[in-house]
Amino acid sequence: MVSPHPGVDIGTPRCSVTDPPGSSGLHPSTYGPPAGRWPDTTLTYSISVSGGVVVDASGNELTATAVRRLISDAFELWADAWSPLTLTRVSTDASPRADIRARFVGTDVEPDFADTSVLGNASFPPKGRIRFTTTRNFTERSMRSTAIHEMGHALGLTHSGDRTSMMYPWNLRLQTIDQDSRDAINAVYVPWSPQEGLPDRGTEDRPALAAAGPAGFGGSSRELSAVWRGASGDRTIYHSRYRGGSWTAQERIPDAASTHGPALAQYSLRDGTASTGLIMLWKGSGNDSTLWWNVNPGNGTGWTQPHRIPDVGTSAQPALAYLEDTVAAWKGVDGDTGIYWAPQEGAIWQPQERIPDAESSHGPALAVLNHRLYLFFRDPDDSTLWYTSRGAGRKQLWTPRRIVQAEDHSLDTGGGVWITPGSSDGPAAATHLDRILLAWKGAGDDSGIYWCAFNGTEFSPQLRVDDAGTSKGPGLGSLDNWTYMMWKGVSGDNTLWWSQY
Repeated sequence: MVSPHPGVDIGTPRCSVTDPPGSSGLHPSTYGPPAGRWPDTTLTYSISVSGGVVVDASGNELTATAVRRLISDAFELWADAWSPLTLTRVSTDASPRADIRARFVGTDVEPDFADTSVLGNASFPPKGRIRFTTTRNFTERSMRSTAIHEMGHALGLTHSGDRTSMMYPWNLRLQTIDQDSRDAINAVYVPWSPQEGLPDRGTEDRPALAAAGPAGFGGSSRELSAVWRGASGDRTIYHSRYRGGSWTAQERIPDAASTHGPALAQYSLRDGTASTGLIMLWKGSGNDSTLWWNVNPGNGTGWTQPHRIPDVGTSAQPALAYLEDTVAAWKGVDGDTGIYWAPQEGAIWQPQERIPDAESSHGPALAVLNHRLYLFFRDPDDSTLWYTSRGAGRKQLWTPRRIVQAEDHSLDTGGGVWITPGSSDGPAAATHLDRILLAWKGAGDDSGIYWCAFNGTEFSPQLRVDDAGTSKGPGLGSLDNWTYMMWKGVSGDNTLWWSQY
């Protein structure tokens, strides 16, 4: 029999939880996409070991008590990985029955176990069923590894494409929960913090966020900033900093006004340290389609006078990122749906170039991951989101565009399905540790805010930010291990709202 996964022996110990139909190879998302979640963080579990055989390193069969302890210890690793989780073992005849029930079964109950390479499987929340095969003896090591893996499914995780991840479906030999899987469980159960409003300030478009600050031998003291245009006809651009757990009073940025939200990013001060300042880019006000920019070096001098980027223009919010130097991207003027980009070398913007195969009627988003620049944008003809990327250096080429989509097991269809998210506005993006977080407003009249994670290859399925809504789309920015989101309210609500992840 030929393995459906090249390079993997079909006899290798594995999990039989179904991969999405129609996929070639695994094609799993970064850190197992969620397939539902338990509504409570206090769960019970039971273990039935009748029919199962577990042997130790010397080939001696273990007692039922020892097997239960071995599986319990494996399950408790998840409670350590996800601190809000409490697991309590109860008897198999407990009433009400345990949330998660583990037992050993044969092929009469689970036909998948006719394949002796399959060690176990599990159902996603709220079914809470874990099964181990009776057709093959376990060792202590394989029992522990399989139990950890299947418990991940029972908590709502699907398979990861990372071969070093506990949730990789082949070679079930890992004995601990890796960082990839820790990120997975926290992404599902510890999402964005409850939204907080800033009632003294408002906007009519997407805000922008970025972190910058001084650095020296004593380390970095960067802080997060947000910029936005005013509300109710006020086209002034405002600035606020996040300090001590709250946002400072808004300040007008002199001579900066726009009909759309601005873009914000860090830039290098090139002072021999890793110190950075802020650079801002925006479309002019009213009929002025010019792109303007200024900087705030963070030395107390405030924002510089605006400068015009010659011979370019836009009718939407632009985007900024920093990769060796500042990079900007924007859509064309009025009916020109092409997306253009230009790097800044020193203080000089280079001639614009059109990005092949990239078009949008809204402003794009930029983010950097693993020394590569990613551009995200909404299709001009529908709500589909796309992305393209390029390496550092002027001679690098943009890749052909690819659609933003992911596998989702949360729809109870008997297997995974491909989900293609949509938006009625441009997306936002920010680098969070070793991934990019992408966020967007729903399509059409859907005012919900959605987000996903991207590892440079695969997207996790979209999740909705609880109790949050917008009519324009959010902004994203990261500082240290946190990513912050800011957005205007739903239609009729110009208040600025924010949350952190």
